[in-house]
Amino acid sequence: MRWFLACKLHVLMNHSGDIVRTVLSNRYTADIKMVEKLVKGMTAKLNADHGYISHIWRKRS
Repeated sequence: MRWFLACKLHVLMNHSGDIVRTVLSNRYTADIKMVEKLVKGMTAKLNADHGYISHIWRKRS
């Protein structure tokens, strides 16, 4: 049996490992485009996988 998933689940977690927010996207959407949806309305330090970090986000911190 083969599974072909055409979506990605993006998860935002707090320092305790609790899930704070999730966003679902198709597999062709760049990870960096999902950051704004994940962190909208939040005011905390962001640590992320390299796929979510760009020079624009580095300048904001």
